[in-house]
Amino acid sequence: MPRPAAGVLLGLVLAIALVLAPAAPAGAEPLHQRVTVYFLDFSDFDVATGTFQADMYLSFHCSRECDPHFDFRNGTVLSSQVRKDTGTVKEYRVRA
Repeated sequence: MPRPAAGVLLGLVLAIALVLAPAAPAGAEPLHQRVTVYFLDFSDFDVATGTFQADMYLSFHCSRECDPHFDFRNGTVLSSQVRKDTGTVKEYRVRA
């Protein structure tokens, strides 16, 4: 029995590779980020086209204040809502 969800999950995690952060001010410590992804649902999986929709929480934990931006290499963000923003922690609810 094929397991498309495992391949889809791996592809989506790898697609979150692009995270943009502003350059550190002169003399500042480098910015360290921990990115976590919590998948809530996969739907509309189409084997013929290789498309699906994912509903997830995407969190950034920064070593200092940051404003992360994200993009998916082979996908489109359908909606994105900020759920938490403390300056060093930013959490989004994303449908892609």
